[in-house]
Amino acid sequence: MNSLVHADYVNHRSPIQIAIFDDRLEITNPGALPFGLSLDTAISGVSQLRNKVLERTFRELKLTEHWGSGLKRMLEACEEKIFSPQI
Repeated sequence: MNSLVHADYVNHRSPIQIAIFDDRLEITNPGALPFGLSLDTAISGVSQLRNKVLERTFRELKLTEHWGSGLKRMLEACEEKIFSPQI
């Protein structure tokens, strides 16, 4: 859900890609972070929404939780399973 909510839909030539392997799941969301947002800041829980209507819809449907928790929760889940997250 995180990749859908935060996707840069302005660049139509770079779709979100999901690859399923025996030992891992890779989700590639092409594009840069929103202007002024660093990776460290995003991981710490600061969120800059590109798609506010989409995020609100997903939240109302209980498909997402609160803003700024996605990256941190994904990294924690990887560490819990002893995966090495590649950002």
